Amino acid sequence: VGAGAGFSPLYLSEPVTLTDAVNNPWIDKYVDAVDIDYPDNSVDVIIASHTIHHFYNPAKFFKESQRVLKANGVILISEINTSLMMRILLKVLRHEGYSYDVNVFDYDAVVNDPSDLWSANCAVPELLFSDVQKFEKFFPNFKVERNDLYECFIFPLSGGVISKTKVPKLPLAILKITDFIDKVLIKLLPSIFALGRRVVIRKTDLH
Repeated sequence: VGAGAGFSPLYLSEPVTLTDAVNNPWIDKYVDAVDIDYPDNSVDVIIASHTIHHFYNPAKFFKESQRVLKANGVILISEINTSLMMRILLKVLRHEGYSYDVNVFDYDAVVNDPSDLWSANCAVPELLFSDVQKFEKFFPNFKVERNDLYECFIFPLSGGVISKTKVPKLPLAILKITDFIDKVLIKLLPSIFALGRRVVIRKTDLH
């Protein structure tokens, strides 16, 4: 969902259907993530890479995901994390905003502008996953199997989400050292340094 520039097939060995609410030439199927045009119990895996903080109602996305996923199916999520460092970057760059004054567990709430696909509330992933028990209680068919904070300096060195920012090609050794530093900083002070969050959610069959 929200396949954006369509990079996923470059990294996956299994076939993937690229869906988006924008009909770019590389998109396989138009899909509104809060009203997914797939039958019940028909999807193995949903990949949501830096998309959920753009949805006007994230709760509807997860409700639809519960419906279309097969039993034991998974959602793979890579998202932004509004650590102190990220909030500073967002304010300095004025790229996207964030607000904690929203209820992400409300099917009637509007957390982004429904008429603007690029409208963003970067606090949404933190609000959804900072309390896993609350998430699982609201979506009883879902089990959060992984909920990790990651990436600090390695994120800007990669060129960002859509890789449009030109960055120098660094030696692998330098990148490995940077990655190690990131892991140490995030382990010690995640609320300050963690720029990203990765989540794996599995659909369970309660019946």
